[in-house]
Amino acid sequence: MFQIEAIERDALISLHQSATDLDRKAAGLSIETIGGTTVSIAAKLPPSATAVNRAIGLGLDRPAEPDLISAVADAYERAGVANYIVHWHPDAAPTRAANWIAGRGLVRAPGWMKFVRGRSAPPLPRPHHFDVRRVGAEDGLAFARIICSALGLGQAAEGWLSRLPSAPGWHAFMSFADDKPAGAGAVFISGETAWLDWCATARDFRGKGSHSALLSARITAALDLGCRTIATCARDDEPSMGDDHSSYANIVRAGFRESYVRDNYTPQRS
Repeated sequence: MFQIEAIERDALISLHQSATDLDRKAAGLSIETIGGTTVSIAAKLPPSATAVNRAIGLGLDRPAEPDLISAVADAYERAGVANYIVHWHPDAAPTRAANWIAGRGLVRAPGWMKFVRGRSAPPLPRPHHFDVRRVGAEDGLAFARIICSALGLGQAAEGWLSRLPSAPGWHAFMSFADDKPAGAGAVFISGETAWLDWCATARDFRGKGSHSALLSARITAALDLGCRTIATCARDDEPSMGDDHSSYANIVRAGFRESYVRDNYTPQRS
């Protein structure tokens, strides 16, 4: 599998592995590999929880086939998940599989731009007044509350996401304003590759530089640990939204280059 796709997949698997039995029950968690495709399921989370209800790797380790696409969709349907994402990499095979995906009742949604940077030092973040520091298990719930609220995962996922700061391979950071939690972000590291993920800002602190500061902290951490490739993503339609403080703009400012857009397919809404 391609390097960036592989570390994103491994990060998602690691997050599932960090869950306790109670977490799995509360969020309806399961993860399996179907024909080389990693299928992540959180059946008890709201429809907005596509950050975890998604399938990655289709058509990469082996060519996609109609039966495989149906098997992936069937896994979500059996779990009662009505809204999920099937990722489709631009080099996935065969190219005609996009027609098979559509034939299974899935439609194109906004894609995700994948970004990559090397070992250059990050530029100074936007001016801010936050205290940014690495956090551990003691701040896990505060970390999770910011992430789950901002990314639409709901309260049922808070226990699960609270494990992330102490999960193997993960390094979690938070921004604080006068000791009040303002933002959260994480980086997953495997070998010389880093994947920046799970970044969000509490509503009262948005547009004040937290996202940029957390980007810089995570890049620095990855560089300090010897990473040669650092990757992340953002919705590919963000630039058209006209928000100068968008995560997309901050990622570009932080020295990332646009690598490729990965298409997303979701069930057609009735």
